[in-house]
Amino acid sequence: MAGVSTASFRGALRAPIAGGRPSRLAVRAASGSGEWQKVCTRKELSEGGGRVRAKVGGEKVFVQEFEGQLYCLSNVCTHLSLPLVGRTPILQGQIVEGCMECPLHKTRFDLKTGEVKGEWAPTFPEIPFVGKGDPKPLPTFSVRENEDGTIEALI
Repeated sequence: MAGVSTASFRGALRAPIAGGRPSRLAVRAASGSGEWQKVCTRKELSEGGGRVRAKVGGEKVFVQEFEGQLYCLSNVCTHLSLPLVGRTPILQGQIVEGCMECPLHKTRFDLKTGEVKGEWAPTFPEIPFVGKGDPKPLPTFSVRENEDGTIEALI
């Protein structure tokens, strides 16, 4: 696709955009296998402090810019199906050591892979006969920024 730059999520491959310039941002952690769909624009991401939540292709996702890279993850926590990036300040997950931390039970999901890092639901009580449930990774999606500032995810 002309005018689009992508790279593998490991950053080992960088395809040049039109004009031969290298990519500013890499494609990250791919689990989506559908079509590239617009999530937001560079302006919206900047206005959101480097984070935008959206519903795209039936998926609730958020795009996070962290250390110069873009990441797109599911915005539905795999523990209780609550948002990691909500509408209110109390429902705003934080980036901790390269992970999105759930604002409710503090599980950390790796931005690159969606894998659980550390303890599963550390602030959630053990429920008799149920427990905390089994750790589940957070779905991740490839993400790219086009020359026009449109940010898309493979959903």
